[in-house]
Amino acid sequence: MKTRFLILIVVVCIFSLIGQALPSPSQAEQSTMDGVFTPEQAGRGRELVIKIGCSDCHNSDLGGGLEETPSLVGNEFIAIWKDLYLKDLDSQLTSMPGDGSYKLNAQERVDIMAFLLGINGAPVGQNELKPDPAVLAKIKLKFP
Repeated sequence: MKTRFLILIVVVCIFSLIGQALPSPSQAEQSTMDGVFTPEQAGRGRELVIKIGCSDCHNSDLGGGLEETPSLVGNEFIAIWKDLYLKDLDSQLTSMPGDGSYKLNAQERVDIMAFLLGINGAPVGQNELKPDPAVLAKIKLKFP
């Protein structure tokens, strides 16, 4: 009887330790296919893309400009960014626009990311993407 009780205690302790080691749903990695932005947020991002003049370098259809200016839409964009994280895209946006004519703040960067995700086929969700580096570091870029 004592041995069974001792075994039970050990098993409970092991499962308890395993449960603590597993990420909780809030800590688990997400992807852009999980609907991480809202249509309203993407709309604000679109307005910023127009206001800032991204088309000056990336072309009017955002399909890429002269020389090495990359596309912001379609296969080229997806090939560059797939399987990276939103923190990587955020980092790139900190240096945009390239001529330094406008300084994007964190909220504007996530709004632009929402727009770029939307035009590249990522589904919308019910919650806005937050400009939190810890959150952006856990969301992998995936596309349909």
